[in-house]
Amino acid sequence: MRRFGKSSKKHVNALASTDDWLRENPPKFNAPIMQRWEPRNEVSVDHPGVKGFSVAYQEASSKEVIISGFRAVADPTFLSQADIPIVLFGPGRLGSGIHGPDEYVPYVPIE
Repeated sequence: MRRFGKSSKKHVNALASTDDWLRENPPKFNAPIMQRWEPRNEVSVDHPGVKGFSVAYQEASSKEVIISGFRAVADPTFLSQADIPIVLFGPGRLGSGIHGPDEYVPYVPIE
């Protein structure tokens, strides 16, 4: 089992140890690892969607576009399997507590 799975199993077992019934009937831990690190979503920077999005972003933000890979699981991981060209864009960064109790999006007022 990968490190993530071992860590999760440890926490589940620790919680189960606090309950009489769960101590007698320990949970079975079987969670799939959804990480797919192979490059599944490669859209050319010359694709009309990428170009259009880049122009719109630059015009709206007055910032240079940074085009890079995204090394985590997201909708494009699965949609690209059907050869759907897709660009992932959203607020925040991976360090913003994504999908956790402290998730946040930086607030910048639009002027």
